[in-house]
Amino acid sequence: MSQIPAFRAEPNMPPDLDVRPWLLVYYTHRGEAADPARYWKEYGSDLSDAARSTMKVTGEIRMAAQTATAGRTTLAGKIDALSRVC
Repeated sequence: MSQIPAFRAEPNMPPDLDVRPWLLVYYTHRGEAADPARYWKEYGSDLSDAARSTMKVTGEIRMAAQTATAGRTTLAGKIDALSRVC
């Protein structure tokens, strides 16, 4: 990097990580990192698969939603009831 002025501390300034330039570098165990498009596509797919299992609607969740929306006939009413429960 070039033409970055020297750091000068000021009173009541934000934390260093908010005002100084920094870079995070990490290594991956994946061998296909040579092709960035392929890497990020597979990485995103892996994250999606991992998240999908935690977001699965169980019978308990379905029962709680039915209880919360009982008596509500409109979509807006059901959304309001669910948001109040959450």
